[in-house]
Amino acid sequence: MNPRTALSASGYGIRCARPAESGTIAALLARAFADDPVMVWMVPDSAGRERRIARFFRLAQRRQRPRGGGVRVAATGGGRLLAAALWSGPGRWKASAVREPATVPDGGPPLWSMWRDAGPGR
Repeated sequence: MNPRTALSASGYGIRCARPAESGTIAALLARAFADDPVMVWMVPDSAGRERRIARFFRLAQRRQRPRGGGVRVAATGGGRLLAAALWSGPGRWKASAVREPATVPDGGPPLWSMWRDAGPGR
């Protein structure tokens, strides 16, 4: 077994996420961030917050997947996902004023309207 994906003594290992796991990863991260102050600000309506945040994380994964290892998970030997991380190495994150607003969760008008209102000529 590859040492990078070997199970630890506690019964889980870290590995690159599989494309088929994107929905599970999005739901896992949405639960983890549902009460995060920034997410609460971006999605003030608590009724649909987790669903909207999950959409955000599905879109975020699309940006990270082409970067090798940009989506990692901690999983048990049986494949149950315990945690996930989306990341970019140093110098690999290139923000785009056109692409970034597309990742705002549904119902994220506070952030979207700030971006829109700060646009050119305003």
